[in-house]
Amino acid sequence: MTDRKKMLYVGYICLAVCAGGLAILGWLNLLTPYVILGSIFLIGTRFAFNAPIFSAVVPEIVSNEELPSASILSGLQLNISGIIGPALGGLLLVFVGASTVFALNALCLLAVLISIASWKPKVSKLPLESYFESGRFLSISKCFVDSGDAAIGA
Repeated sequence: MTDRKKMLYVGYICLAVCAGGLAILGWLNLLTPYVILGSIFLIGTRFAFNAPIFSAVVPEIVSNEELPSASILSGLQLNISGIIGPALGGLLLVFVGASTVFALNALCLLAVLISIASWKPKVSKLPLESYFESGRFLSISKCFVDSGDAAIGA
């Protein structure tokens, strides 16, 4: 089982570095179309990797009774943020400039990192997580022993 918290950390650090780098390069007047396109590609790729991780984390955060509502809210939040985020970014772009918008994006991503730091994931170990434990599981499992006897003709 992978450590989702570490995966989220790595993802959001990459996102914050990309956004912060765009802000710094913008303030230094070093932004080129290639740098912007490369950064957008990296940011989009990281968001594509982070979305399934967040979906897998939702059941760890909420109770089983709240899970249907939480999954609906998670999807709704994604759709609404895709509408409101660009509109708000475009509005801020007019008043504060692109570099400041990139810097604000980096700060928001760092705020997500802070919230991830306070999250304590549930550690559950399945019997099939390691090779040796799976061998032990197979040796004591009756369903595999019974099916083996049937194959031999016992």
